Amino acid sequence: MNLISFEEVARNNGENGSKVYVVLHKNVYDLTDYIREHPGGEELIMEFAGKDGTKGFNDFGHSSDARSYMKKFKIGELAEDYCKKSKKSSKTGEMLGNSADKNRRSILTKFWLCS
Repeated sequence: MNLISFEEVARNNGENGSKVYVVLHKNVYDLTDYIREHPGGEELIMEFAGKDGTKGFNDFGHSSDARSYMKKFKIGELAEDYCKKSKKSSKTGEMLGNSADKNRRSILTKFWLCS
């Protein structure tokens, strides 16, 4: 199975002709060819393009058929080293003192993804 960094996922956010990657339960899905078919509309997938959509996916309560169908879009798993680095950073409090919203969101996202 391919290991995909969160940085690569973030680059594939559907902007400027890029693909649409979404992380669900630490797995990475390429939904580029599926967004137009999505019963809930493109907007729901694009909200999580290049991000982790696990909470949104779970909150909606997808059927077992939907969960089974999505397997064909799986392209890999979130790289484990990303999670190990994130846990270390979160435990030591690295960068949490930085006031930039972007850095704070990045650390919190990494922590949440890898917990």
